[in-house]
Amino acid sequence: MPSLTFTPSVTATPLPPTLESTPTPVPALTPTPVISAQVLDNGVGLNMRAGPDAAQPIIARLLPLTQLTIVGRTADSAWLLS
Repeated sequence: MPSLTFTPSVTATPLPPTLESTPTPVPALTPTPVISAQVLDNGVGLNMRAGPDAAQPIIARLLPLTQLTIVGRTADSAWLLS
């Protein structure tokens, strides 16, 4: 059986050296605590306002025993964000 010889017609070009990449830091996520709450059963209910100030307009009147999910608050906890 005759032997075959292969002669490439193109010369290989070396690849450029790879650059070491610095991984992009991923910010740590801080979970926001979620608190379940309920409007006090005082027979009156609760005014839900547009912002943390009694001068803000009332956007809803919550009936006693209304379930809420609290997602934020003021530093003094006087106002809750639901």
